[in-house]
Amino acid sequence: MLWDAEMVFKVVTIFLYLQGLVCSFVTHICALQGTSVTLPCANDIYTFLMPNVCSWYKSKENVPIIENPHYIGRVMKCDCSLMMNNLRENDSGSYRFLKQEVALSVTDLQLKTMDSTVTEGQNVTLTCFSTCTLRNSPIYFWYRDRQLATYTTGNKLHLSQVTSQDTGNYSCAVKGHENRLSSDVPIVVKYNPLDLSVSVSPSAEIVEGRSTILTCSSDVSTAVYNYTWYKKNGVEYLLIGSGYKYIITNARPEHSGLYRCVAERTLIHRSSMDVLITVKYSPRIPEISISPSGEIVEGSSVTLTCSSDAYPAVSSYMWYQKNGDGTVFRGTGKSINFTLASGDHGPYYCEAQNEIGAQNSDVVLLAGEKKSLLAVVVVGSVLAVLTVGGVIALTHHVKRKKSDPVGNTSPKSQDTHPISHDDTYTALNLKAKSSEYETLNARLTKNGVGEHGVDGEKRAKGRLWTPDVCSIRAFCEAWCLQLTCRLVC
Repeated sequence: MLWDAEMVFKVVTIFLYLQGLVCSFVTHICALQGTSVTLPCANDIYTFLMPNVCSWYKSKENVPIIENPHYIGRVMKCDCSLMMNNLRENDSGSYRFLKQEVALSVTDLQLKTMDSTVTEGQNVTLTCFSTCTLRNSPIYFWYRDRQLATYTTGNKLHLSQVTSQDTGNYSCAVKGHENRLSSDVPIVVKYNPLDLSVSVSPSAEIVEGRSTILTCSSDVSTAVYNYTWYKKNGVEYLLIGSGYKYIITNARPEHSGLYRCVAERTLIHRSSMDVLITVKYSPRIPEISISPSGEIVEGSSVTLTCSSDAYPAVSSYMWYQKNGDGTVFRGTGKSINFTLASGDHGPYYCEAQNEIGAQNSDVVLLAGEKKSLLAVVVVGSVLAVLTVGGVIALTHHVKRKKSDPVGNTSPKSQDTHPISHDDTYTALNLKAKSSEYETLNARLTKNGVGEHGVDGEKRAKGRLWTPDVCSIRAFCEAWCLQLTCRLVC
């Protein structure tokens, strides 16, 4: 009887088993789904005795693996050892070779964390695991949004003091099977209720020319932010600087206003409350306005008003008038009012004062004219002359009426005075000629009433002409005009 190869294998196996060279044992292998696995042979002697014999069975099945339709195309080697690829979850189970059994577990990587939603500044731990323990302590690769972030030698990833930059979908894989990633686990980092505040040192109220420092701070000191500074301009905020401190040097009034700081990181934008900075400054050079404007006549009411810009506002105004080498205090208040008199034309200046300092205005003069004494004199003179002339004319007329009741005169009187029956004529003593008379005579001659005028016939008869009231008025006007010219000159 001839023995076939299988019979020989069985006989040898029994013999070896009886000799204690083959041990009955059960081992366990953990493999990832989609990967390959090799179920080892307990003793290489089987490979030597039966190199091409595949005697692997799954569990209690009686059909060899090599013949099982479920494994078609996936068995890479089957002799003493069994190698399969593209493992499936239902490949899990016990496999036997003679008295040797191997337990195979096919699993996927999974990722877990205690809390997938955390607050900025907290710590997070991610754990990559499987339903069975992978052999050889593999190296783990960690991915955020499918991009490699880091790797570890253990299956845990610790994220310390997370920020918004740590937000994303995390997954893991093991070295050698980087394409077999676990399912994603989202990590959401919520914004910390960031309490931004601005402190000002030494004070938010500063005196012009001095300095102050604005500092932006938050209650999350562990996180790093980019700080920027803005100043309100109308309805908008203008960028004025960066860094957690902003320094105002040589403060000027235009530095006054509302300031805020902004803390920024990826997906984070936090703004502080506005802080008011005010710059105090002494009064600017005051300006004086005069009412009424233009020339002011003595005796009129005058109002002087002083105006100046300052912060805090001007607390007091004082008025002074320069008088020679000295100064006369004229009053207090934004405005003063007085009646212009001789010696009140100035110059004047005002002083504006607040808690920071004081400032004087430029001096001003009141442009005006005195009530004309000349006009008073001229008018008075005219009235006096007219009054005297009227009195003389009236006296002469009365005397003539008394001496000649019938209206005739003696020859002697005819040689010295004109004869007239018209009461409108008056008598003047023309013997004592003056420059005023020459002026009058010239005017009368121009009007055809003079030495060479229509009254020449009267002079031929030896009579002198007696001017009428209108001529007397003309004489007075001429005399007053000459008097006025003399007074002016």
